[in-house]
Amino acid sequence: MAEVAGRKSVHNFPRLPAPAGTVSYFMVDVEADGPCPGRYSMVSFGAIHVTPALDASFFGRLRPASDTFLAEALANSGLSGADISPQLS
Repeated sequence: MAEVAGRKSVHNFPRLPAPAGTVSYFMVDVEADGPCPGRYSMVSFGAIHVTPALDASFFGRLRPASDTFLAEALANSGLSGADISPQLS
């Protein structure tokens, strides 16, 4: 676990110095249980450091903010209402 600016980080990205002029690319994705923020919740997010090995990644699941969801939106994540409902209690 690395510490950055006094905060602990749980990522597994390597801490290697980058040569001058090098750019790092990250792909980030979020999955939500509906189309509009505020009414629906983000249910998961992930990131990957784009390298030839593609071996530095992060994934997180979140507890929904409400019990409002669209089944079609959850299906995109491979989830159902039953998967997220117990998290609401």
